[in-house]
Amino acid sequence: MDSHCVGSTCSFGGRKIPEFMRGLGRGMREFKDAKDNIKSEIEAGMKEEKS
Repeated sequence: MDSHCVGSTCSFGGRKIPEFMRGLGRGMREFKDAKDNIKSEIEAGMKEEKS
């Protein structure tokens, strides 16, 4: 884990890491929201078929 921190500090610089992590967090949140949306649409479609 320490080698990742050192490597990322060398690659991005100390000031860019928070910005990079915010972008990564936003991307993960968007992916989760899209995944949940698709899951709910599939479940709604399955409920309609049963009715």
